Amino acid sequence: MYVQKIKEILDSGDLGHILATSLVVSCYPDARGPIAFEFFNYAIDPSNGSTMLDIDGGHLIDVLHYLFGPIASVTGHLTNQYPIYQPIDHISGKPTGEPQPQSDIHQIIFGVQFANKDGTVLSVNIRNVLSGHGAGLFWVIDGEKGTLKIRADGMKGQSFMRAQPELSLNGEKVEVAADTEAERCARYWNMFSEGAEGEYATMENALQTKKVVDAIFRSNLNNEGRKVDL
Repeated sequence: MYVQKIKEILDSGDLGHILATSLVVSCYPDARGPIAFEFFNYAIDPSNGSTMLDIDGGHLIDVLHYLFGPIASVTGHLTNQYPIYQPIDHISGKPTGEPQPQSDIHQIIFGVQFANKDGTVLSVNIRNVLSGHGAGLFWVIDGEKGTLKIRADGMKGQSFMRAQPELSLNGEKVEVAADTEAERCARYWNMFSEGAEGEYATMENALQTKKVVDAIFRSNLNNEGRKVDL
C-alpha cells in the first residue's frame, strides 16, 4: 500500500514541483552473488532475460512510471562483482558442485530525467547485498515545498516489492496500511476483472518498461554510461 500512499501525496501537491528523487534498494539475499541456490541457476544467465535489471529493475521502473510519468532519457552502469559463484542446496546450504563462472549483474546504477511537467530527475542504486544489515530501502523525494522519505532498514527492506517501509512527510510520520503480496495480487485481479484501471500494469505499461530496461543495457555497453534518449 505504500506506493499508493506515495502517489496520493504526490497528487495532492503538498510537495509542490517534484525536483528530484533518489532511491537505494537491496534485492533478495542468496539469489545472486558469490553463492546462489542451485534452483536459481537460470536467473544468473543474462541470456535468459532474468537479471536483476530485468526483474527487480523492471518492476521498479513500472512503479516509477506510475508515480512520475514517462522517462525521457537514461544513463546506466551495471557491474558483475562475482565472476565466479558457488551453487548451493537451498535446504542444506551445502555446495552442490564446483564453482562456476557467471556473467550476472550484482550492482545497478541508473539515472533518468522524466518527461513530466516538472522535469524530475532520478538516481537509483539496486544493490545485491548479502548482509542483513544493508541499506534495505531508502527513498527520498524532494519537492519545492517539502520532502517525503520512505525507509525500511536491513531485512525489512529486502526488495521494494516486499518492503513495508515507514513514510515521513517533512519529518512527520505518515500512516500507511500494511498489506501482503497475496492481498495486492487479489486486489489487482479484482480490479482487472471489473475493468478498473490505474493500479495494475497493462501490456502497454510493460512495453514501456521494457524499452527503459533495454536503454539501460545500451547505455552500459562497453562501460560507456552514455545517455540514451527515449
